[in-house]
Amino acid sequence: MDPIGMEEARIRAIQLTCKVLLGNLTRITSLKSFPDLFLRLFDLMDQFLEENACSDLLAEVIQESLKNCLLVCENFGVFQGPIEELKTEISGRLEALVVKHSNSSNAL
Repeated sequence: MDPIGMEEARIRAIQLTCKVLLGNLTRITSLKSFPDLFLRLFDLMDQFLEENACSDLLAEVIQESLKNCLLVCENFGVFQGPIEELKTEISGRLEALVVKHSNSSNAL
């Protein structure tokens, strides 16, 4: 697949995944596997940012999608109660992500 087509596919996949997550947040957060699912999504976005071929557009989509997911989850109280440790894990990973990408052109 050509690089432009691959980037477009990643952009659409990220946007669709976040829409599904946020649109079904109540049902998805009730799953025991939600913390693992959320961390996997975070890891994939981080992987896409690390790739040399990550354009400014893809980086912007990743950053906005991640921000929206985190804000909505926080407002819905997802990080409270039995999965509160997920907030600590996400905070640590987010700090590492910011440090890692602060020197690149795709800084968060």
